[in-house]
Amino acid sequence: MTSPRSIWFLAVVLLPALSSAATGDVVTSFPSSFPSPDGLTWDGEYLWATDCGTSRIDRVDPADGRVVGSVDVTGINSDELSWDGTAMWMSDHTATEMPGMGAPPPALYRVDLRTKQVLAKMDPPGPSLYPMGLGWTGTTLWNVDPWDRKIFEIDPATGEAKRSIPSPANGSCGLTFDGACLWLTDAATNGLVYHIDPATGEVLRSFAGPGGAGHQSTGVAWDGTNLWVHDEATGRAKIHKLAVEDITEGGRCAGARRPAASTPGAGAEQAGSDSIEKASTGGCNSAAAPAGGFVAGLFGALARRRARK
Repeated sequence: MTSPRSIWFLAVVLLPALSSAATGDVVTSFPSSFPSPDGLTWDGEYLWATDCGTSRIDRVDPADGRVVGSVDVTGINSDELSWDGTAMWMSDHTATEMPGMGAPPPALYRVDLRTKQVLAKMDPPGPSLYPMGLGWTGTTLWNVDPWDRKIFEIDPATGEAKRSIPSPANGSCGLTFDGACLWLTDAATNGLVYHIDPATGEVLRSFAGPGGAGHQSTGVAWDGTNLWVHDEATGRAKIHKLAVEDITEGGRCAGARRPAASTPGAGAEQAGSDSIEKASTGGCNSAAAPAGGFVAGLFGALARRRARK
């Protein structure tokens, strides 16, 4: 017969340990508001999401996935997003991916979501001019270019690339900073998610994306406690909330420090009051591949994405 002491031990000690979530475990999921989702960021209260080649970004309630507002920044085909506490950083590589379509030159933008005013515009840091994921650290901006296969640290005041670290992904896509390290998603290799030391470029951890085989991890966001990943699959695009055990990875991250959960910056609340539009089904086409050995995986994934539209 099991003693009361044994039952207490199982209930209080073992069961919580068995039920605790490991890094990469899905905590909750809900459908994305876009058919081919890309950018994802966190403003301290809400998620912001976008689609490839659209100028619309949606403000999303993290509790249930409801779209509670949207902003259309006409003239910018937003790919990836990063909130800096006051304004939204956006990357646009449409002209590189679809030359001859009349799109503006590829660029990084900083936009006031209340007024839709472009506060800053800068050239992409990589020579391939294919800017994707963005990660704001509080003082600098990180930007990944999948064609150059590099992650650049940028001075936001000048647009100058101060340095770069290698990207481990075959199809670098989303990027975010958790206060200690960078998280990077791979849209070409089973949606892999990487945790990277920004000081050294070392991959501290990687795991398969939440969607499983055949899914692509695109945008990624950090809310101070959990990681959020945009998952693209035909007719089943979702946003997943993932558990994270330790952003320092046992102290291995050179700049490790646990950040407090961010608070909404000025403009985030008001910006979502714009009228909500239906998700666009138009967007990017498949891109011509530049030279490079890693390209096949990336552009196979991109071609499949564009074909769905």
